[in-house]
Amino acid sequence: MGSYVSQQKGSSNNHNDVKVALRLLQSNPYHTNHNRKGDSRALGIQPRRLNSGISWLFVFSFLTLLTLRVNMIQLPSLYERWQVPAIYIGSPSPPKHQQQHAADSTTNRPRIGILASYIESNMWSPRERDIKLQALIDQITNRQCYAHLWNYDFILNQTRELSGSNSNSSKWWLEYGAWDRIPHLQAALPKYDWVLYGDLDYIIKDYSRPLDSFIKEFEMYGVNNVQVLIPVDDNEADVPRSFSSFAIMIKNGPFGKRLPLENWRTFAAGLCPNGNFESKTKSYEWYHCDQPGLWYALMQTHKDFYPNDAHRIAQCNEDTGYIQDDYWLGFREYFTKVGYKVGNYGEHLSRVPKDQAIIWSKSSNQSMSGLGVNRNWSFEDKYREHAFAFHWNKPSSQWDPDMQLTLAVCKEIHGCFARMNNETLKIESGCMPTDIANTTNRLHKASEAELEKTLNDLRGIMDREDIVQETNTSKISMLDKSVFSPLWSKSQIQGEGEEMV
Repeated sequence: MGSYVSQQKGSSNNHNDVKVALRLLQSNPYHTNHNRKGDSRALGIQPRRLNSGISWLFVFSFLTLLTLRVNMIQLPSLYERWQVPAIYIGSPSPPKHQQQHAADSTTNRPRIGILASYIESNMWSPRERDIKLQALIDQITNRQCYAHLWNYDFILNQTRELSGSNSNSSKWWLEYGAWDRIPHLQAALPKYDWVLYGDLDYIIKDYSRPLDSFIKEFEMYGVNNVQVLIPVDDNEADVPRSFSSFAIMIKNGPFGKRLPLENWRTFAAGLCPNGNFESKTKSYEWYHCDQPGLWYALMQTHKDFYPNDAHRIAQCNEDTGYIQDDYWLGFREYFTKVGYKVGNYGEHLSRVPKDQAIIWSKSSNQSMSGLGVNRNWSFEDKYREHAFAFHWNKPSSQWDPDMQLTLAVCKEIHGCFARMNNETLKIESGCMPTDIANTTNRLHKASEAELEKTLNDLRGIMDREDIVQETNTSKISMLDKSVFSPLWSKSQIQGEGEEMV
């Protein structure tokens, strides 16, 4: 099918330049039906008949041009080399997983999944839940759109496993916090090279920066053993410190798998006979959530792979049956003693040991502040201008103007959305081609008299040859209100990562 821009004949140089640009765009690896060979007319090279009196200079020039043409066909384009997604004009792009895995088969680009979890928690009353969740819906749309633009998979897992289980009824602390992200990470990690987990109030600010760039930064400085990237709460700290676990990026490997599979989950089950930390009322306190469990898991996993006697981790008190350490578990002391440094770029990263497995985000100025700035802490707000992402629980109406504009573009142009389904009490999210999005919006608002016309329009869109071929999607033979769902993107909300279409 090639391009969706018709190639009209013309003799002007400008018109030929446009043709050249379009041909180069078609050569990128994300275009499913590009033709690498092309023809000379597409580049404005018109065939000429050689006569017997032609000069040797013209022959030499012609052969030189022919050589350049062949080289241009064989060498990867700049788009291919830099992994820039295709620009689709007048038609939607293929599904994200098809684009990414097609590219990954011929390039070194890592397969990356972006994970979010939502499980109702006893930390909130039903009214508080509705208010807080409504304020965070646009945060989900924000990450869905970022994943859509960079060809990453976005997984919204809402499967309950650890919390609310009858077998865990005695483990009351599992009702607080985000313990279910542990099995969610376990389910996602084997399918990707890296997985980025973010809380519901995790917002991407800099859409121009792919997650791959963090990995390339490590490679550039020769820090090639990175298994985990974590944020910080204090960008001015010079030593590894405990952190708010609003985001974490884990590599699929033995170290990464042991982190959630064994050690974090072991903490969830309770390290000591009575659990982890004492509570007379068994009510919520921050240290009963999964955050200290992640600190423990990072230390224990490191010790498993790099045995040392730097610190005895989370010892139980025989009298109380609880952990005898404070809630911080000696996290800073442990990683300071093993010689770890903070920093994820530039001068700070150059001081990090080359075999360091865990990277702490660190910024001495506003730029390149790692996985995100914790704007829920006021002293970190000064780093917001050039941050990659925020930990920020404010509704989108209070976001910075540039972020509000990005969100509007995501919704209007890319059809990205998130919403609560009041019947299933599940969050639905996705991104749709604009023409389908416009039609489905009409569908939701349509009266009974308008419904049939709207459905016919939608059938017409899905029957278009370019939609079917370009998305590799089977034609829809029948649509009705009971079966129609506008989730055309890679939003996955089941534990096994099933696509909803």
